[in-house]
Amino acid sequence: MKNNSIKLYERNVLSGQIGLRYNKYIPWLKVKDVKSCAVKSRIYSHRFGRMFHLLSHGEVMAFYQYEWDDSITELREQFPLDPKITIQICDDLKVLHPGYTHGGSVMTTDFVITKKGKRIGEEIYSAVQIKNNLSAINKPRTYTKLEIEHIYWQRKGIPWKIVLSESFNKVFCRNLEFLYPIRNTHFNQEFLCELRNNLRVYLKYEEYRPQDFYNQSISIQSQPIGITEGINILCAKKIWQFNIRDIPYHQCRMSDFKEALYANE
Repeated sequence: MKNNSIKLYERNVLSGQIGLRYNKYIPWLKVKDVKSCAVKSRIYSHRFGRMFHLLSHGEVMAFYQYEWDDSITELREQFPLDPKITIQICDDLKVLHPGYTHGGSVMTTDFVITKKGKRIGEEIYSAVQIKNNLSAINKPRTYTKLEIEHIYWQRKGIPWKIVLSESFNKVFCRNLEFLYPIRNTHFNQEFLCELRNNLRVYLKYEEYRPQDFYNQSISIQSQPIGITEGINILCAKKIWQFNIRDIPYHQCRMSDFKEALYANE
């Protein structure tokens, strides 16, 4: 007998809920659905236009990195796998399907990533499972689930990989974590252009850090804004660039910043 999870999946397929894209996408699992000790977060993305449900600290750090990557056009978390296919894979492998004591459950992949292809309208997909470290993978039941997932995406013709969160660049992650709330705030293009033009002169103070200007402010669109805050905005919006993977943001000097050619907003 099928459990409620698979029945719900089939009902959502018929109602059109499964397969929604972009800002209409609904993750199969939400924060409230999962009882675990892991860090869980609901994070709104201005860029993708919806709330993301992330079920571990590793997923949060991965999200920041994917959101920063301008080549990614769509990001779908807690992506449901078709149980008809995963059940068949389990039969082929002669293993029990996850949730077998209740008749089976819907498996998920942490992230499905979409990038633009070279041809007009072409989309390139990849699937990612986030794990903390190798010891998390080597547990027998976890290893079996990952093998099922691997074969699933193999049959779909979509590249799949495991990403270990312990391998993430810690400097890069800390920088993204600091910049994300600012990056996720909307500023109109006129504001950003005026901010860039007014702060350009501060690049000549090569040995200063952004926080050294904390008590100074300028007027942008007739509103006061702190110099330090303005520099943060320019970096979060990629209007000013720095070696974000290697230099902690708060250690940057003005000489580390370079002006980009355009604003990403």
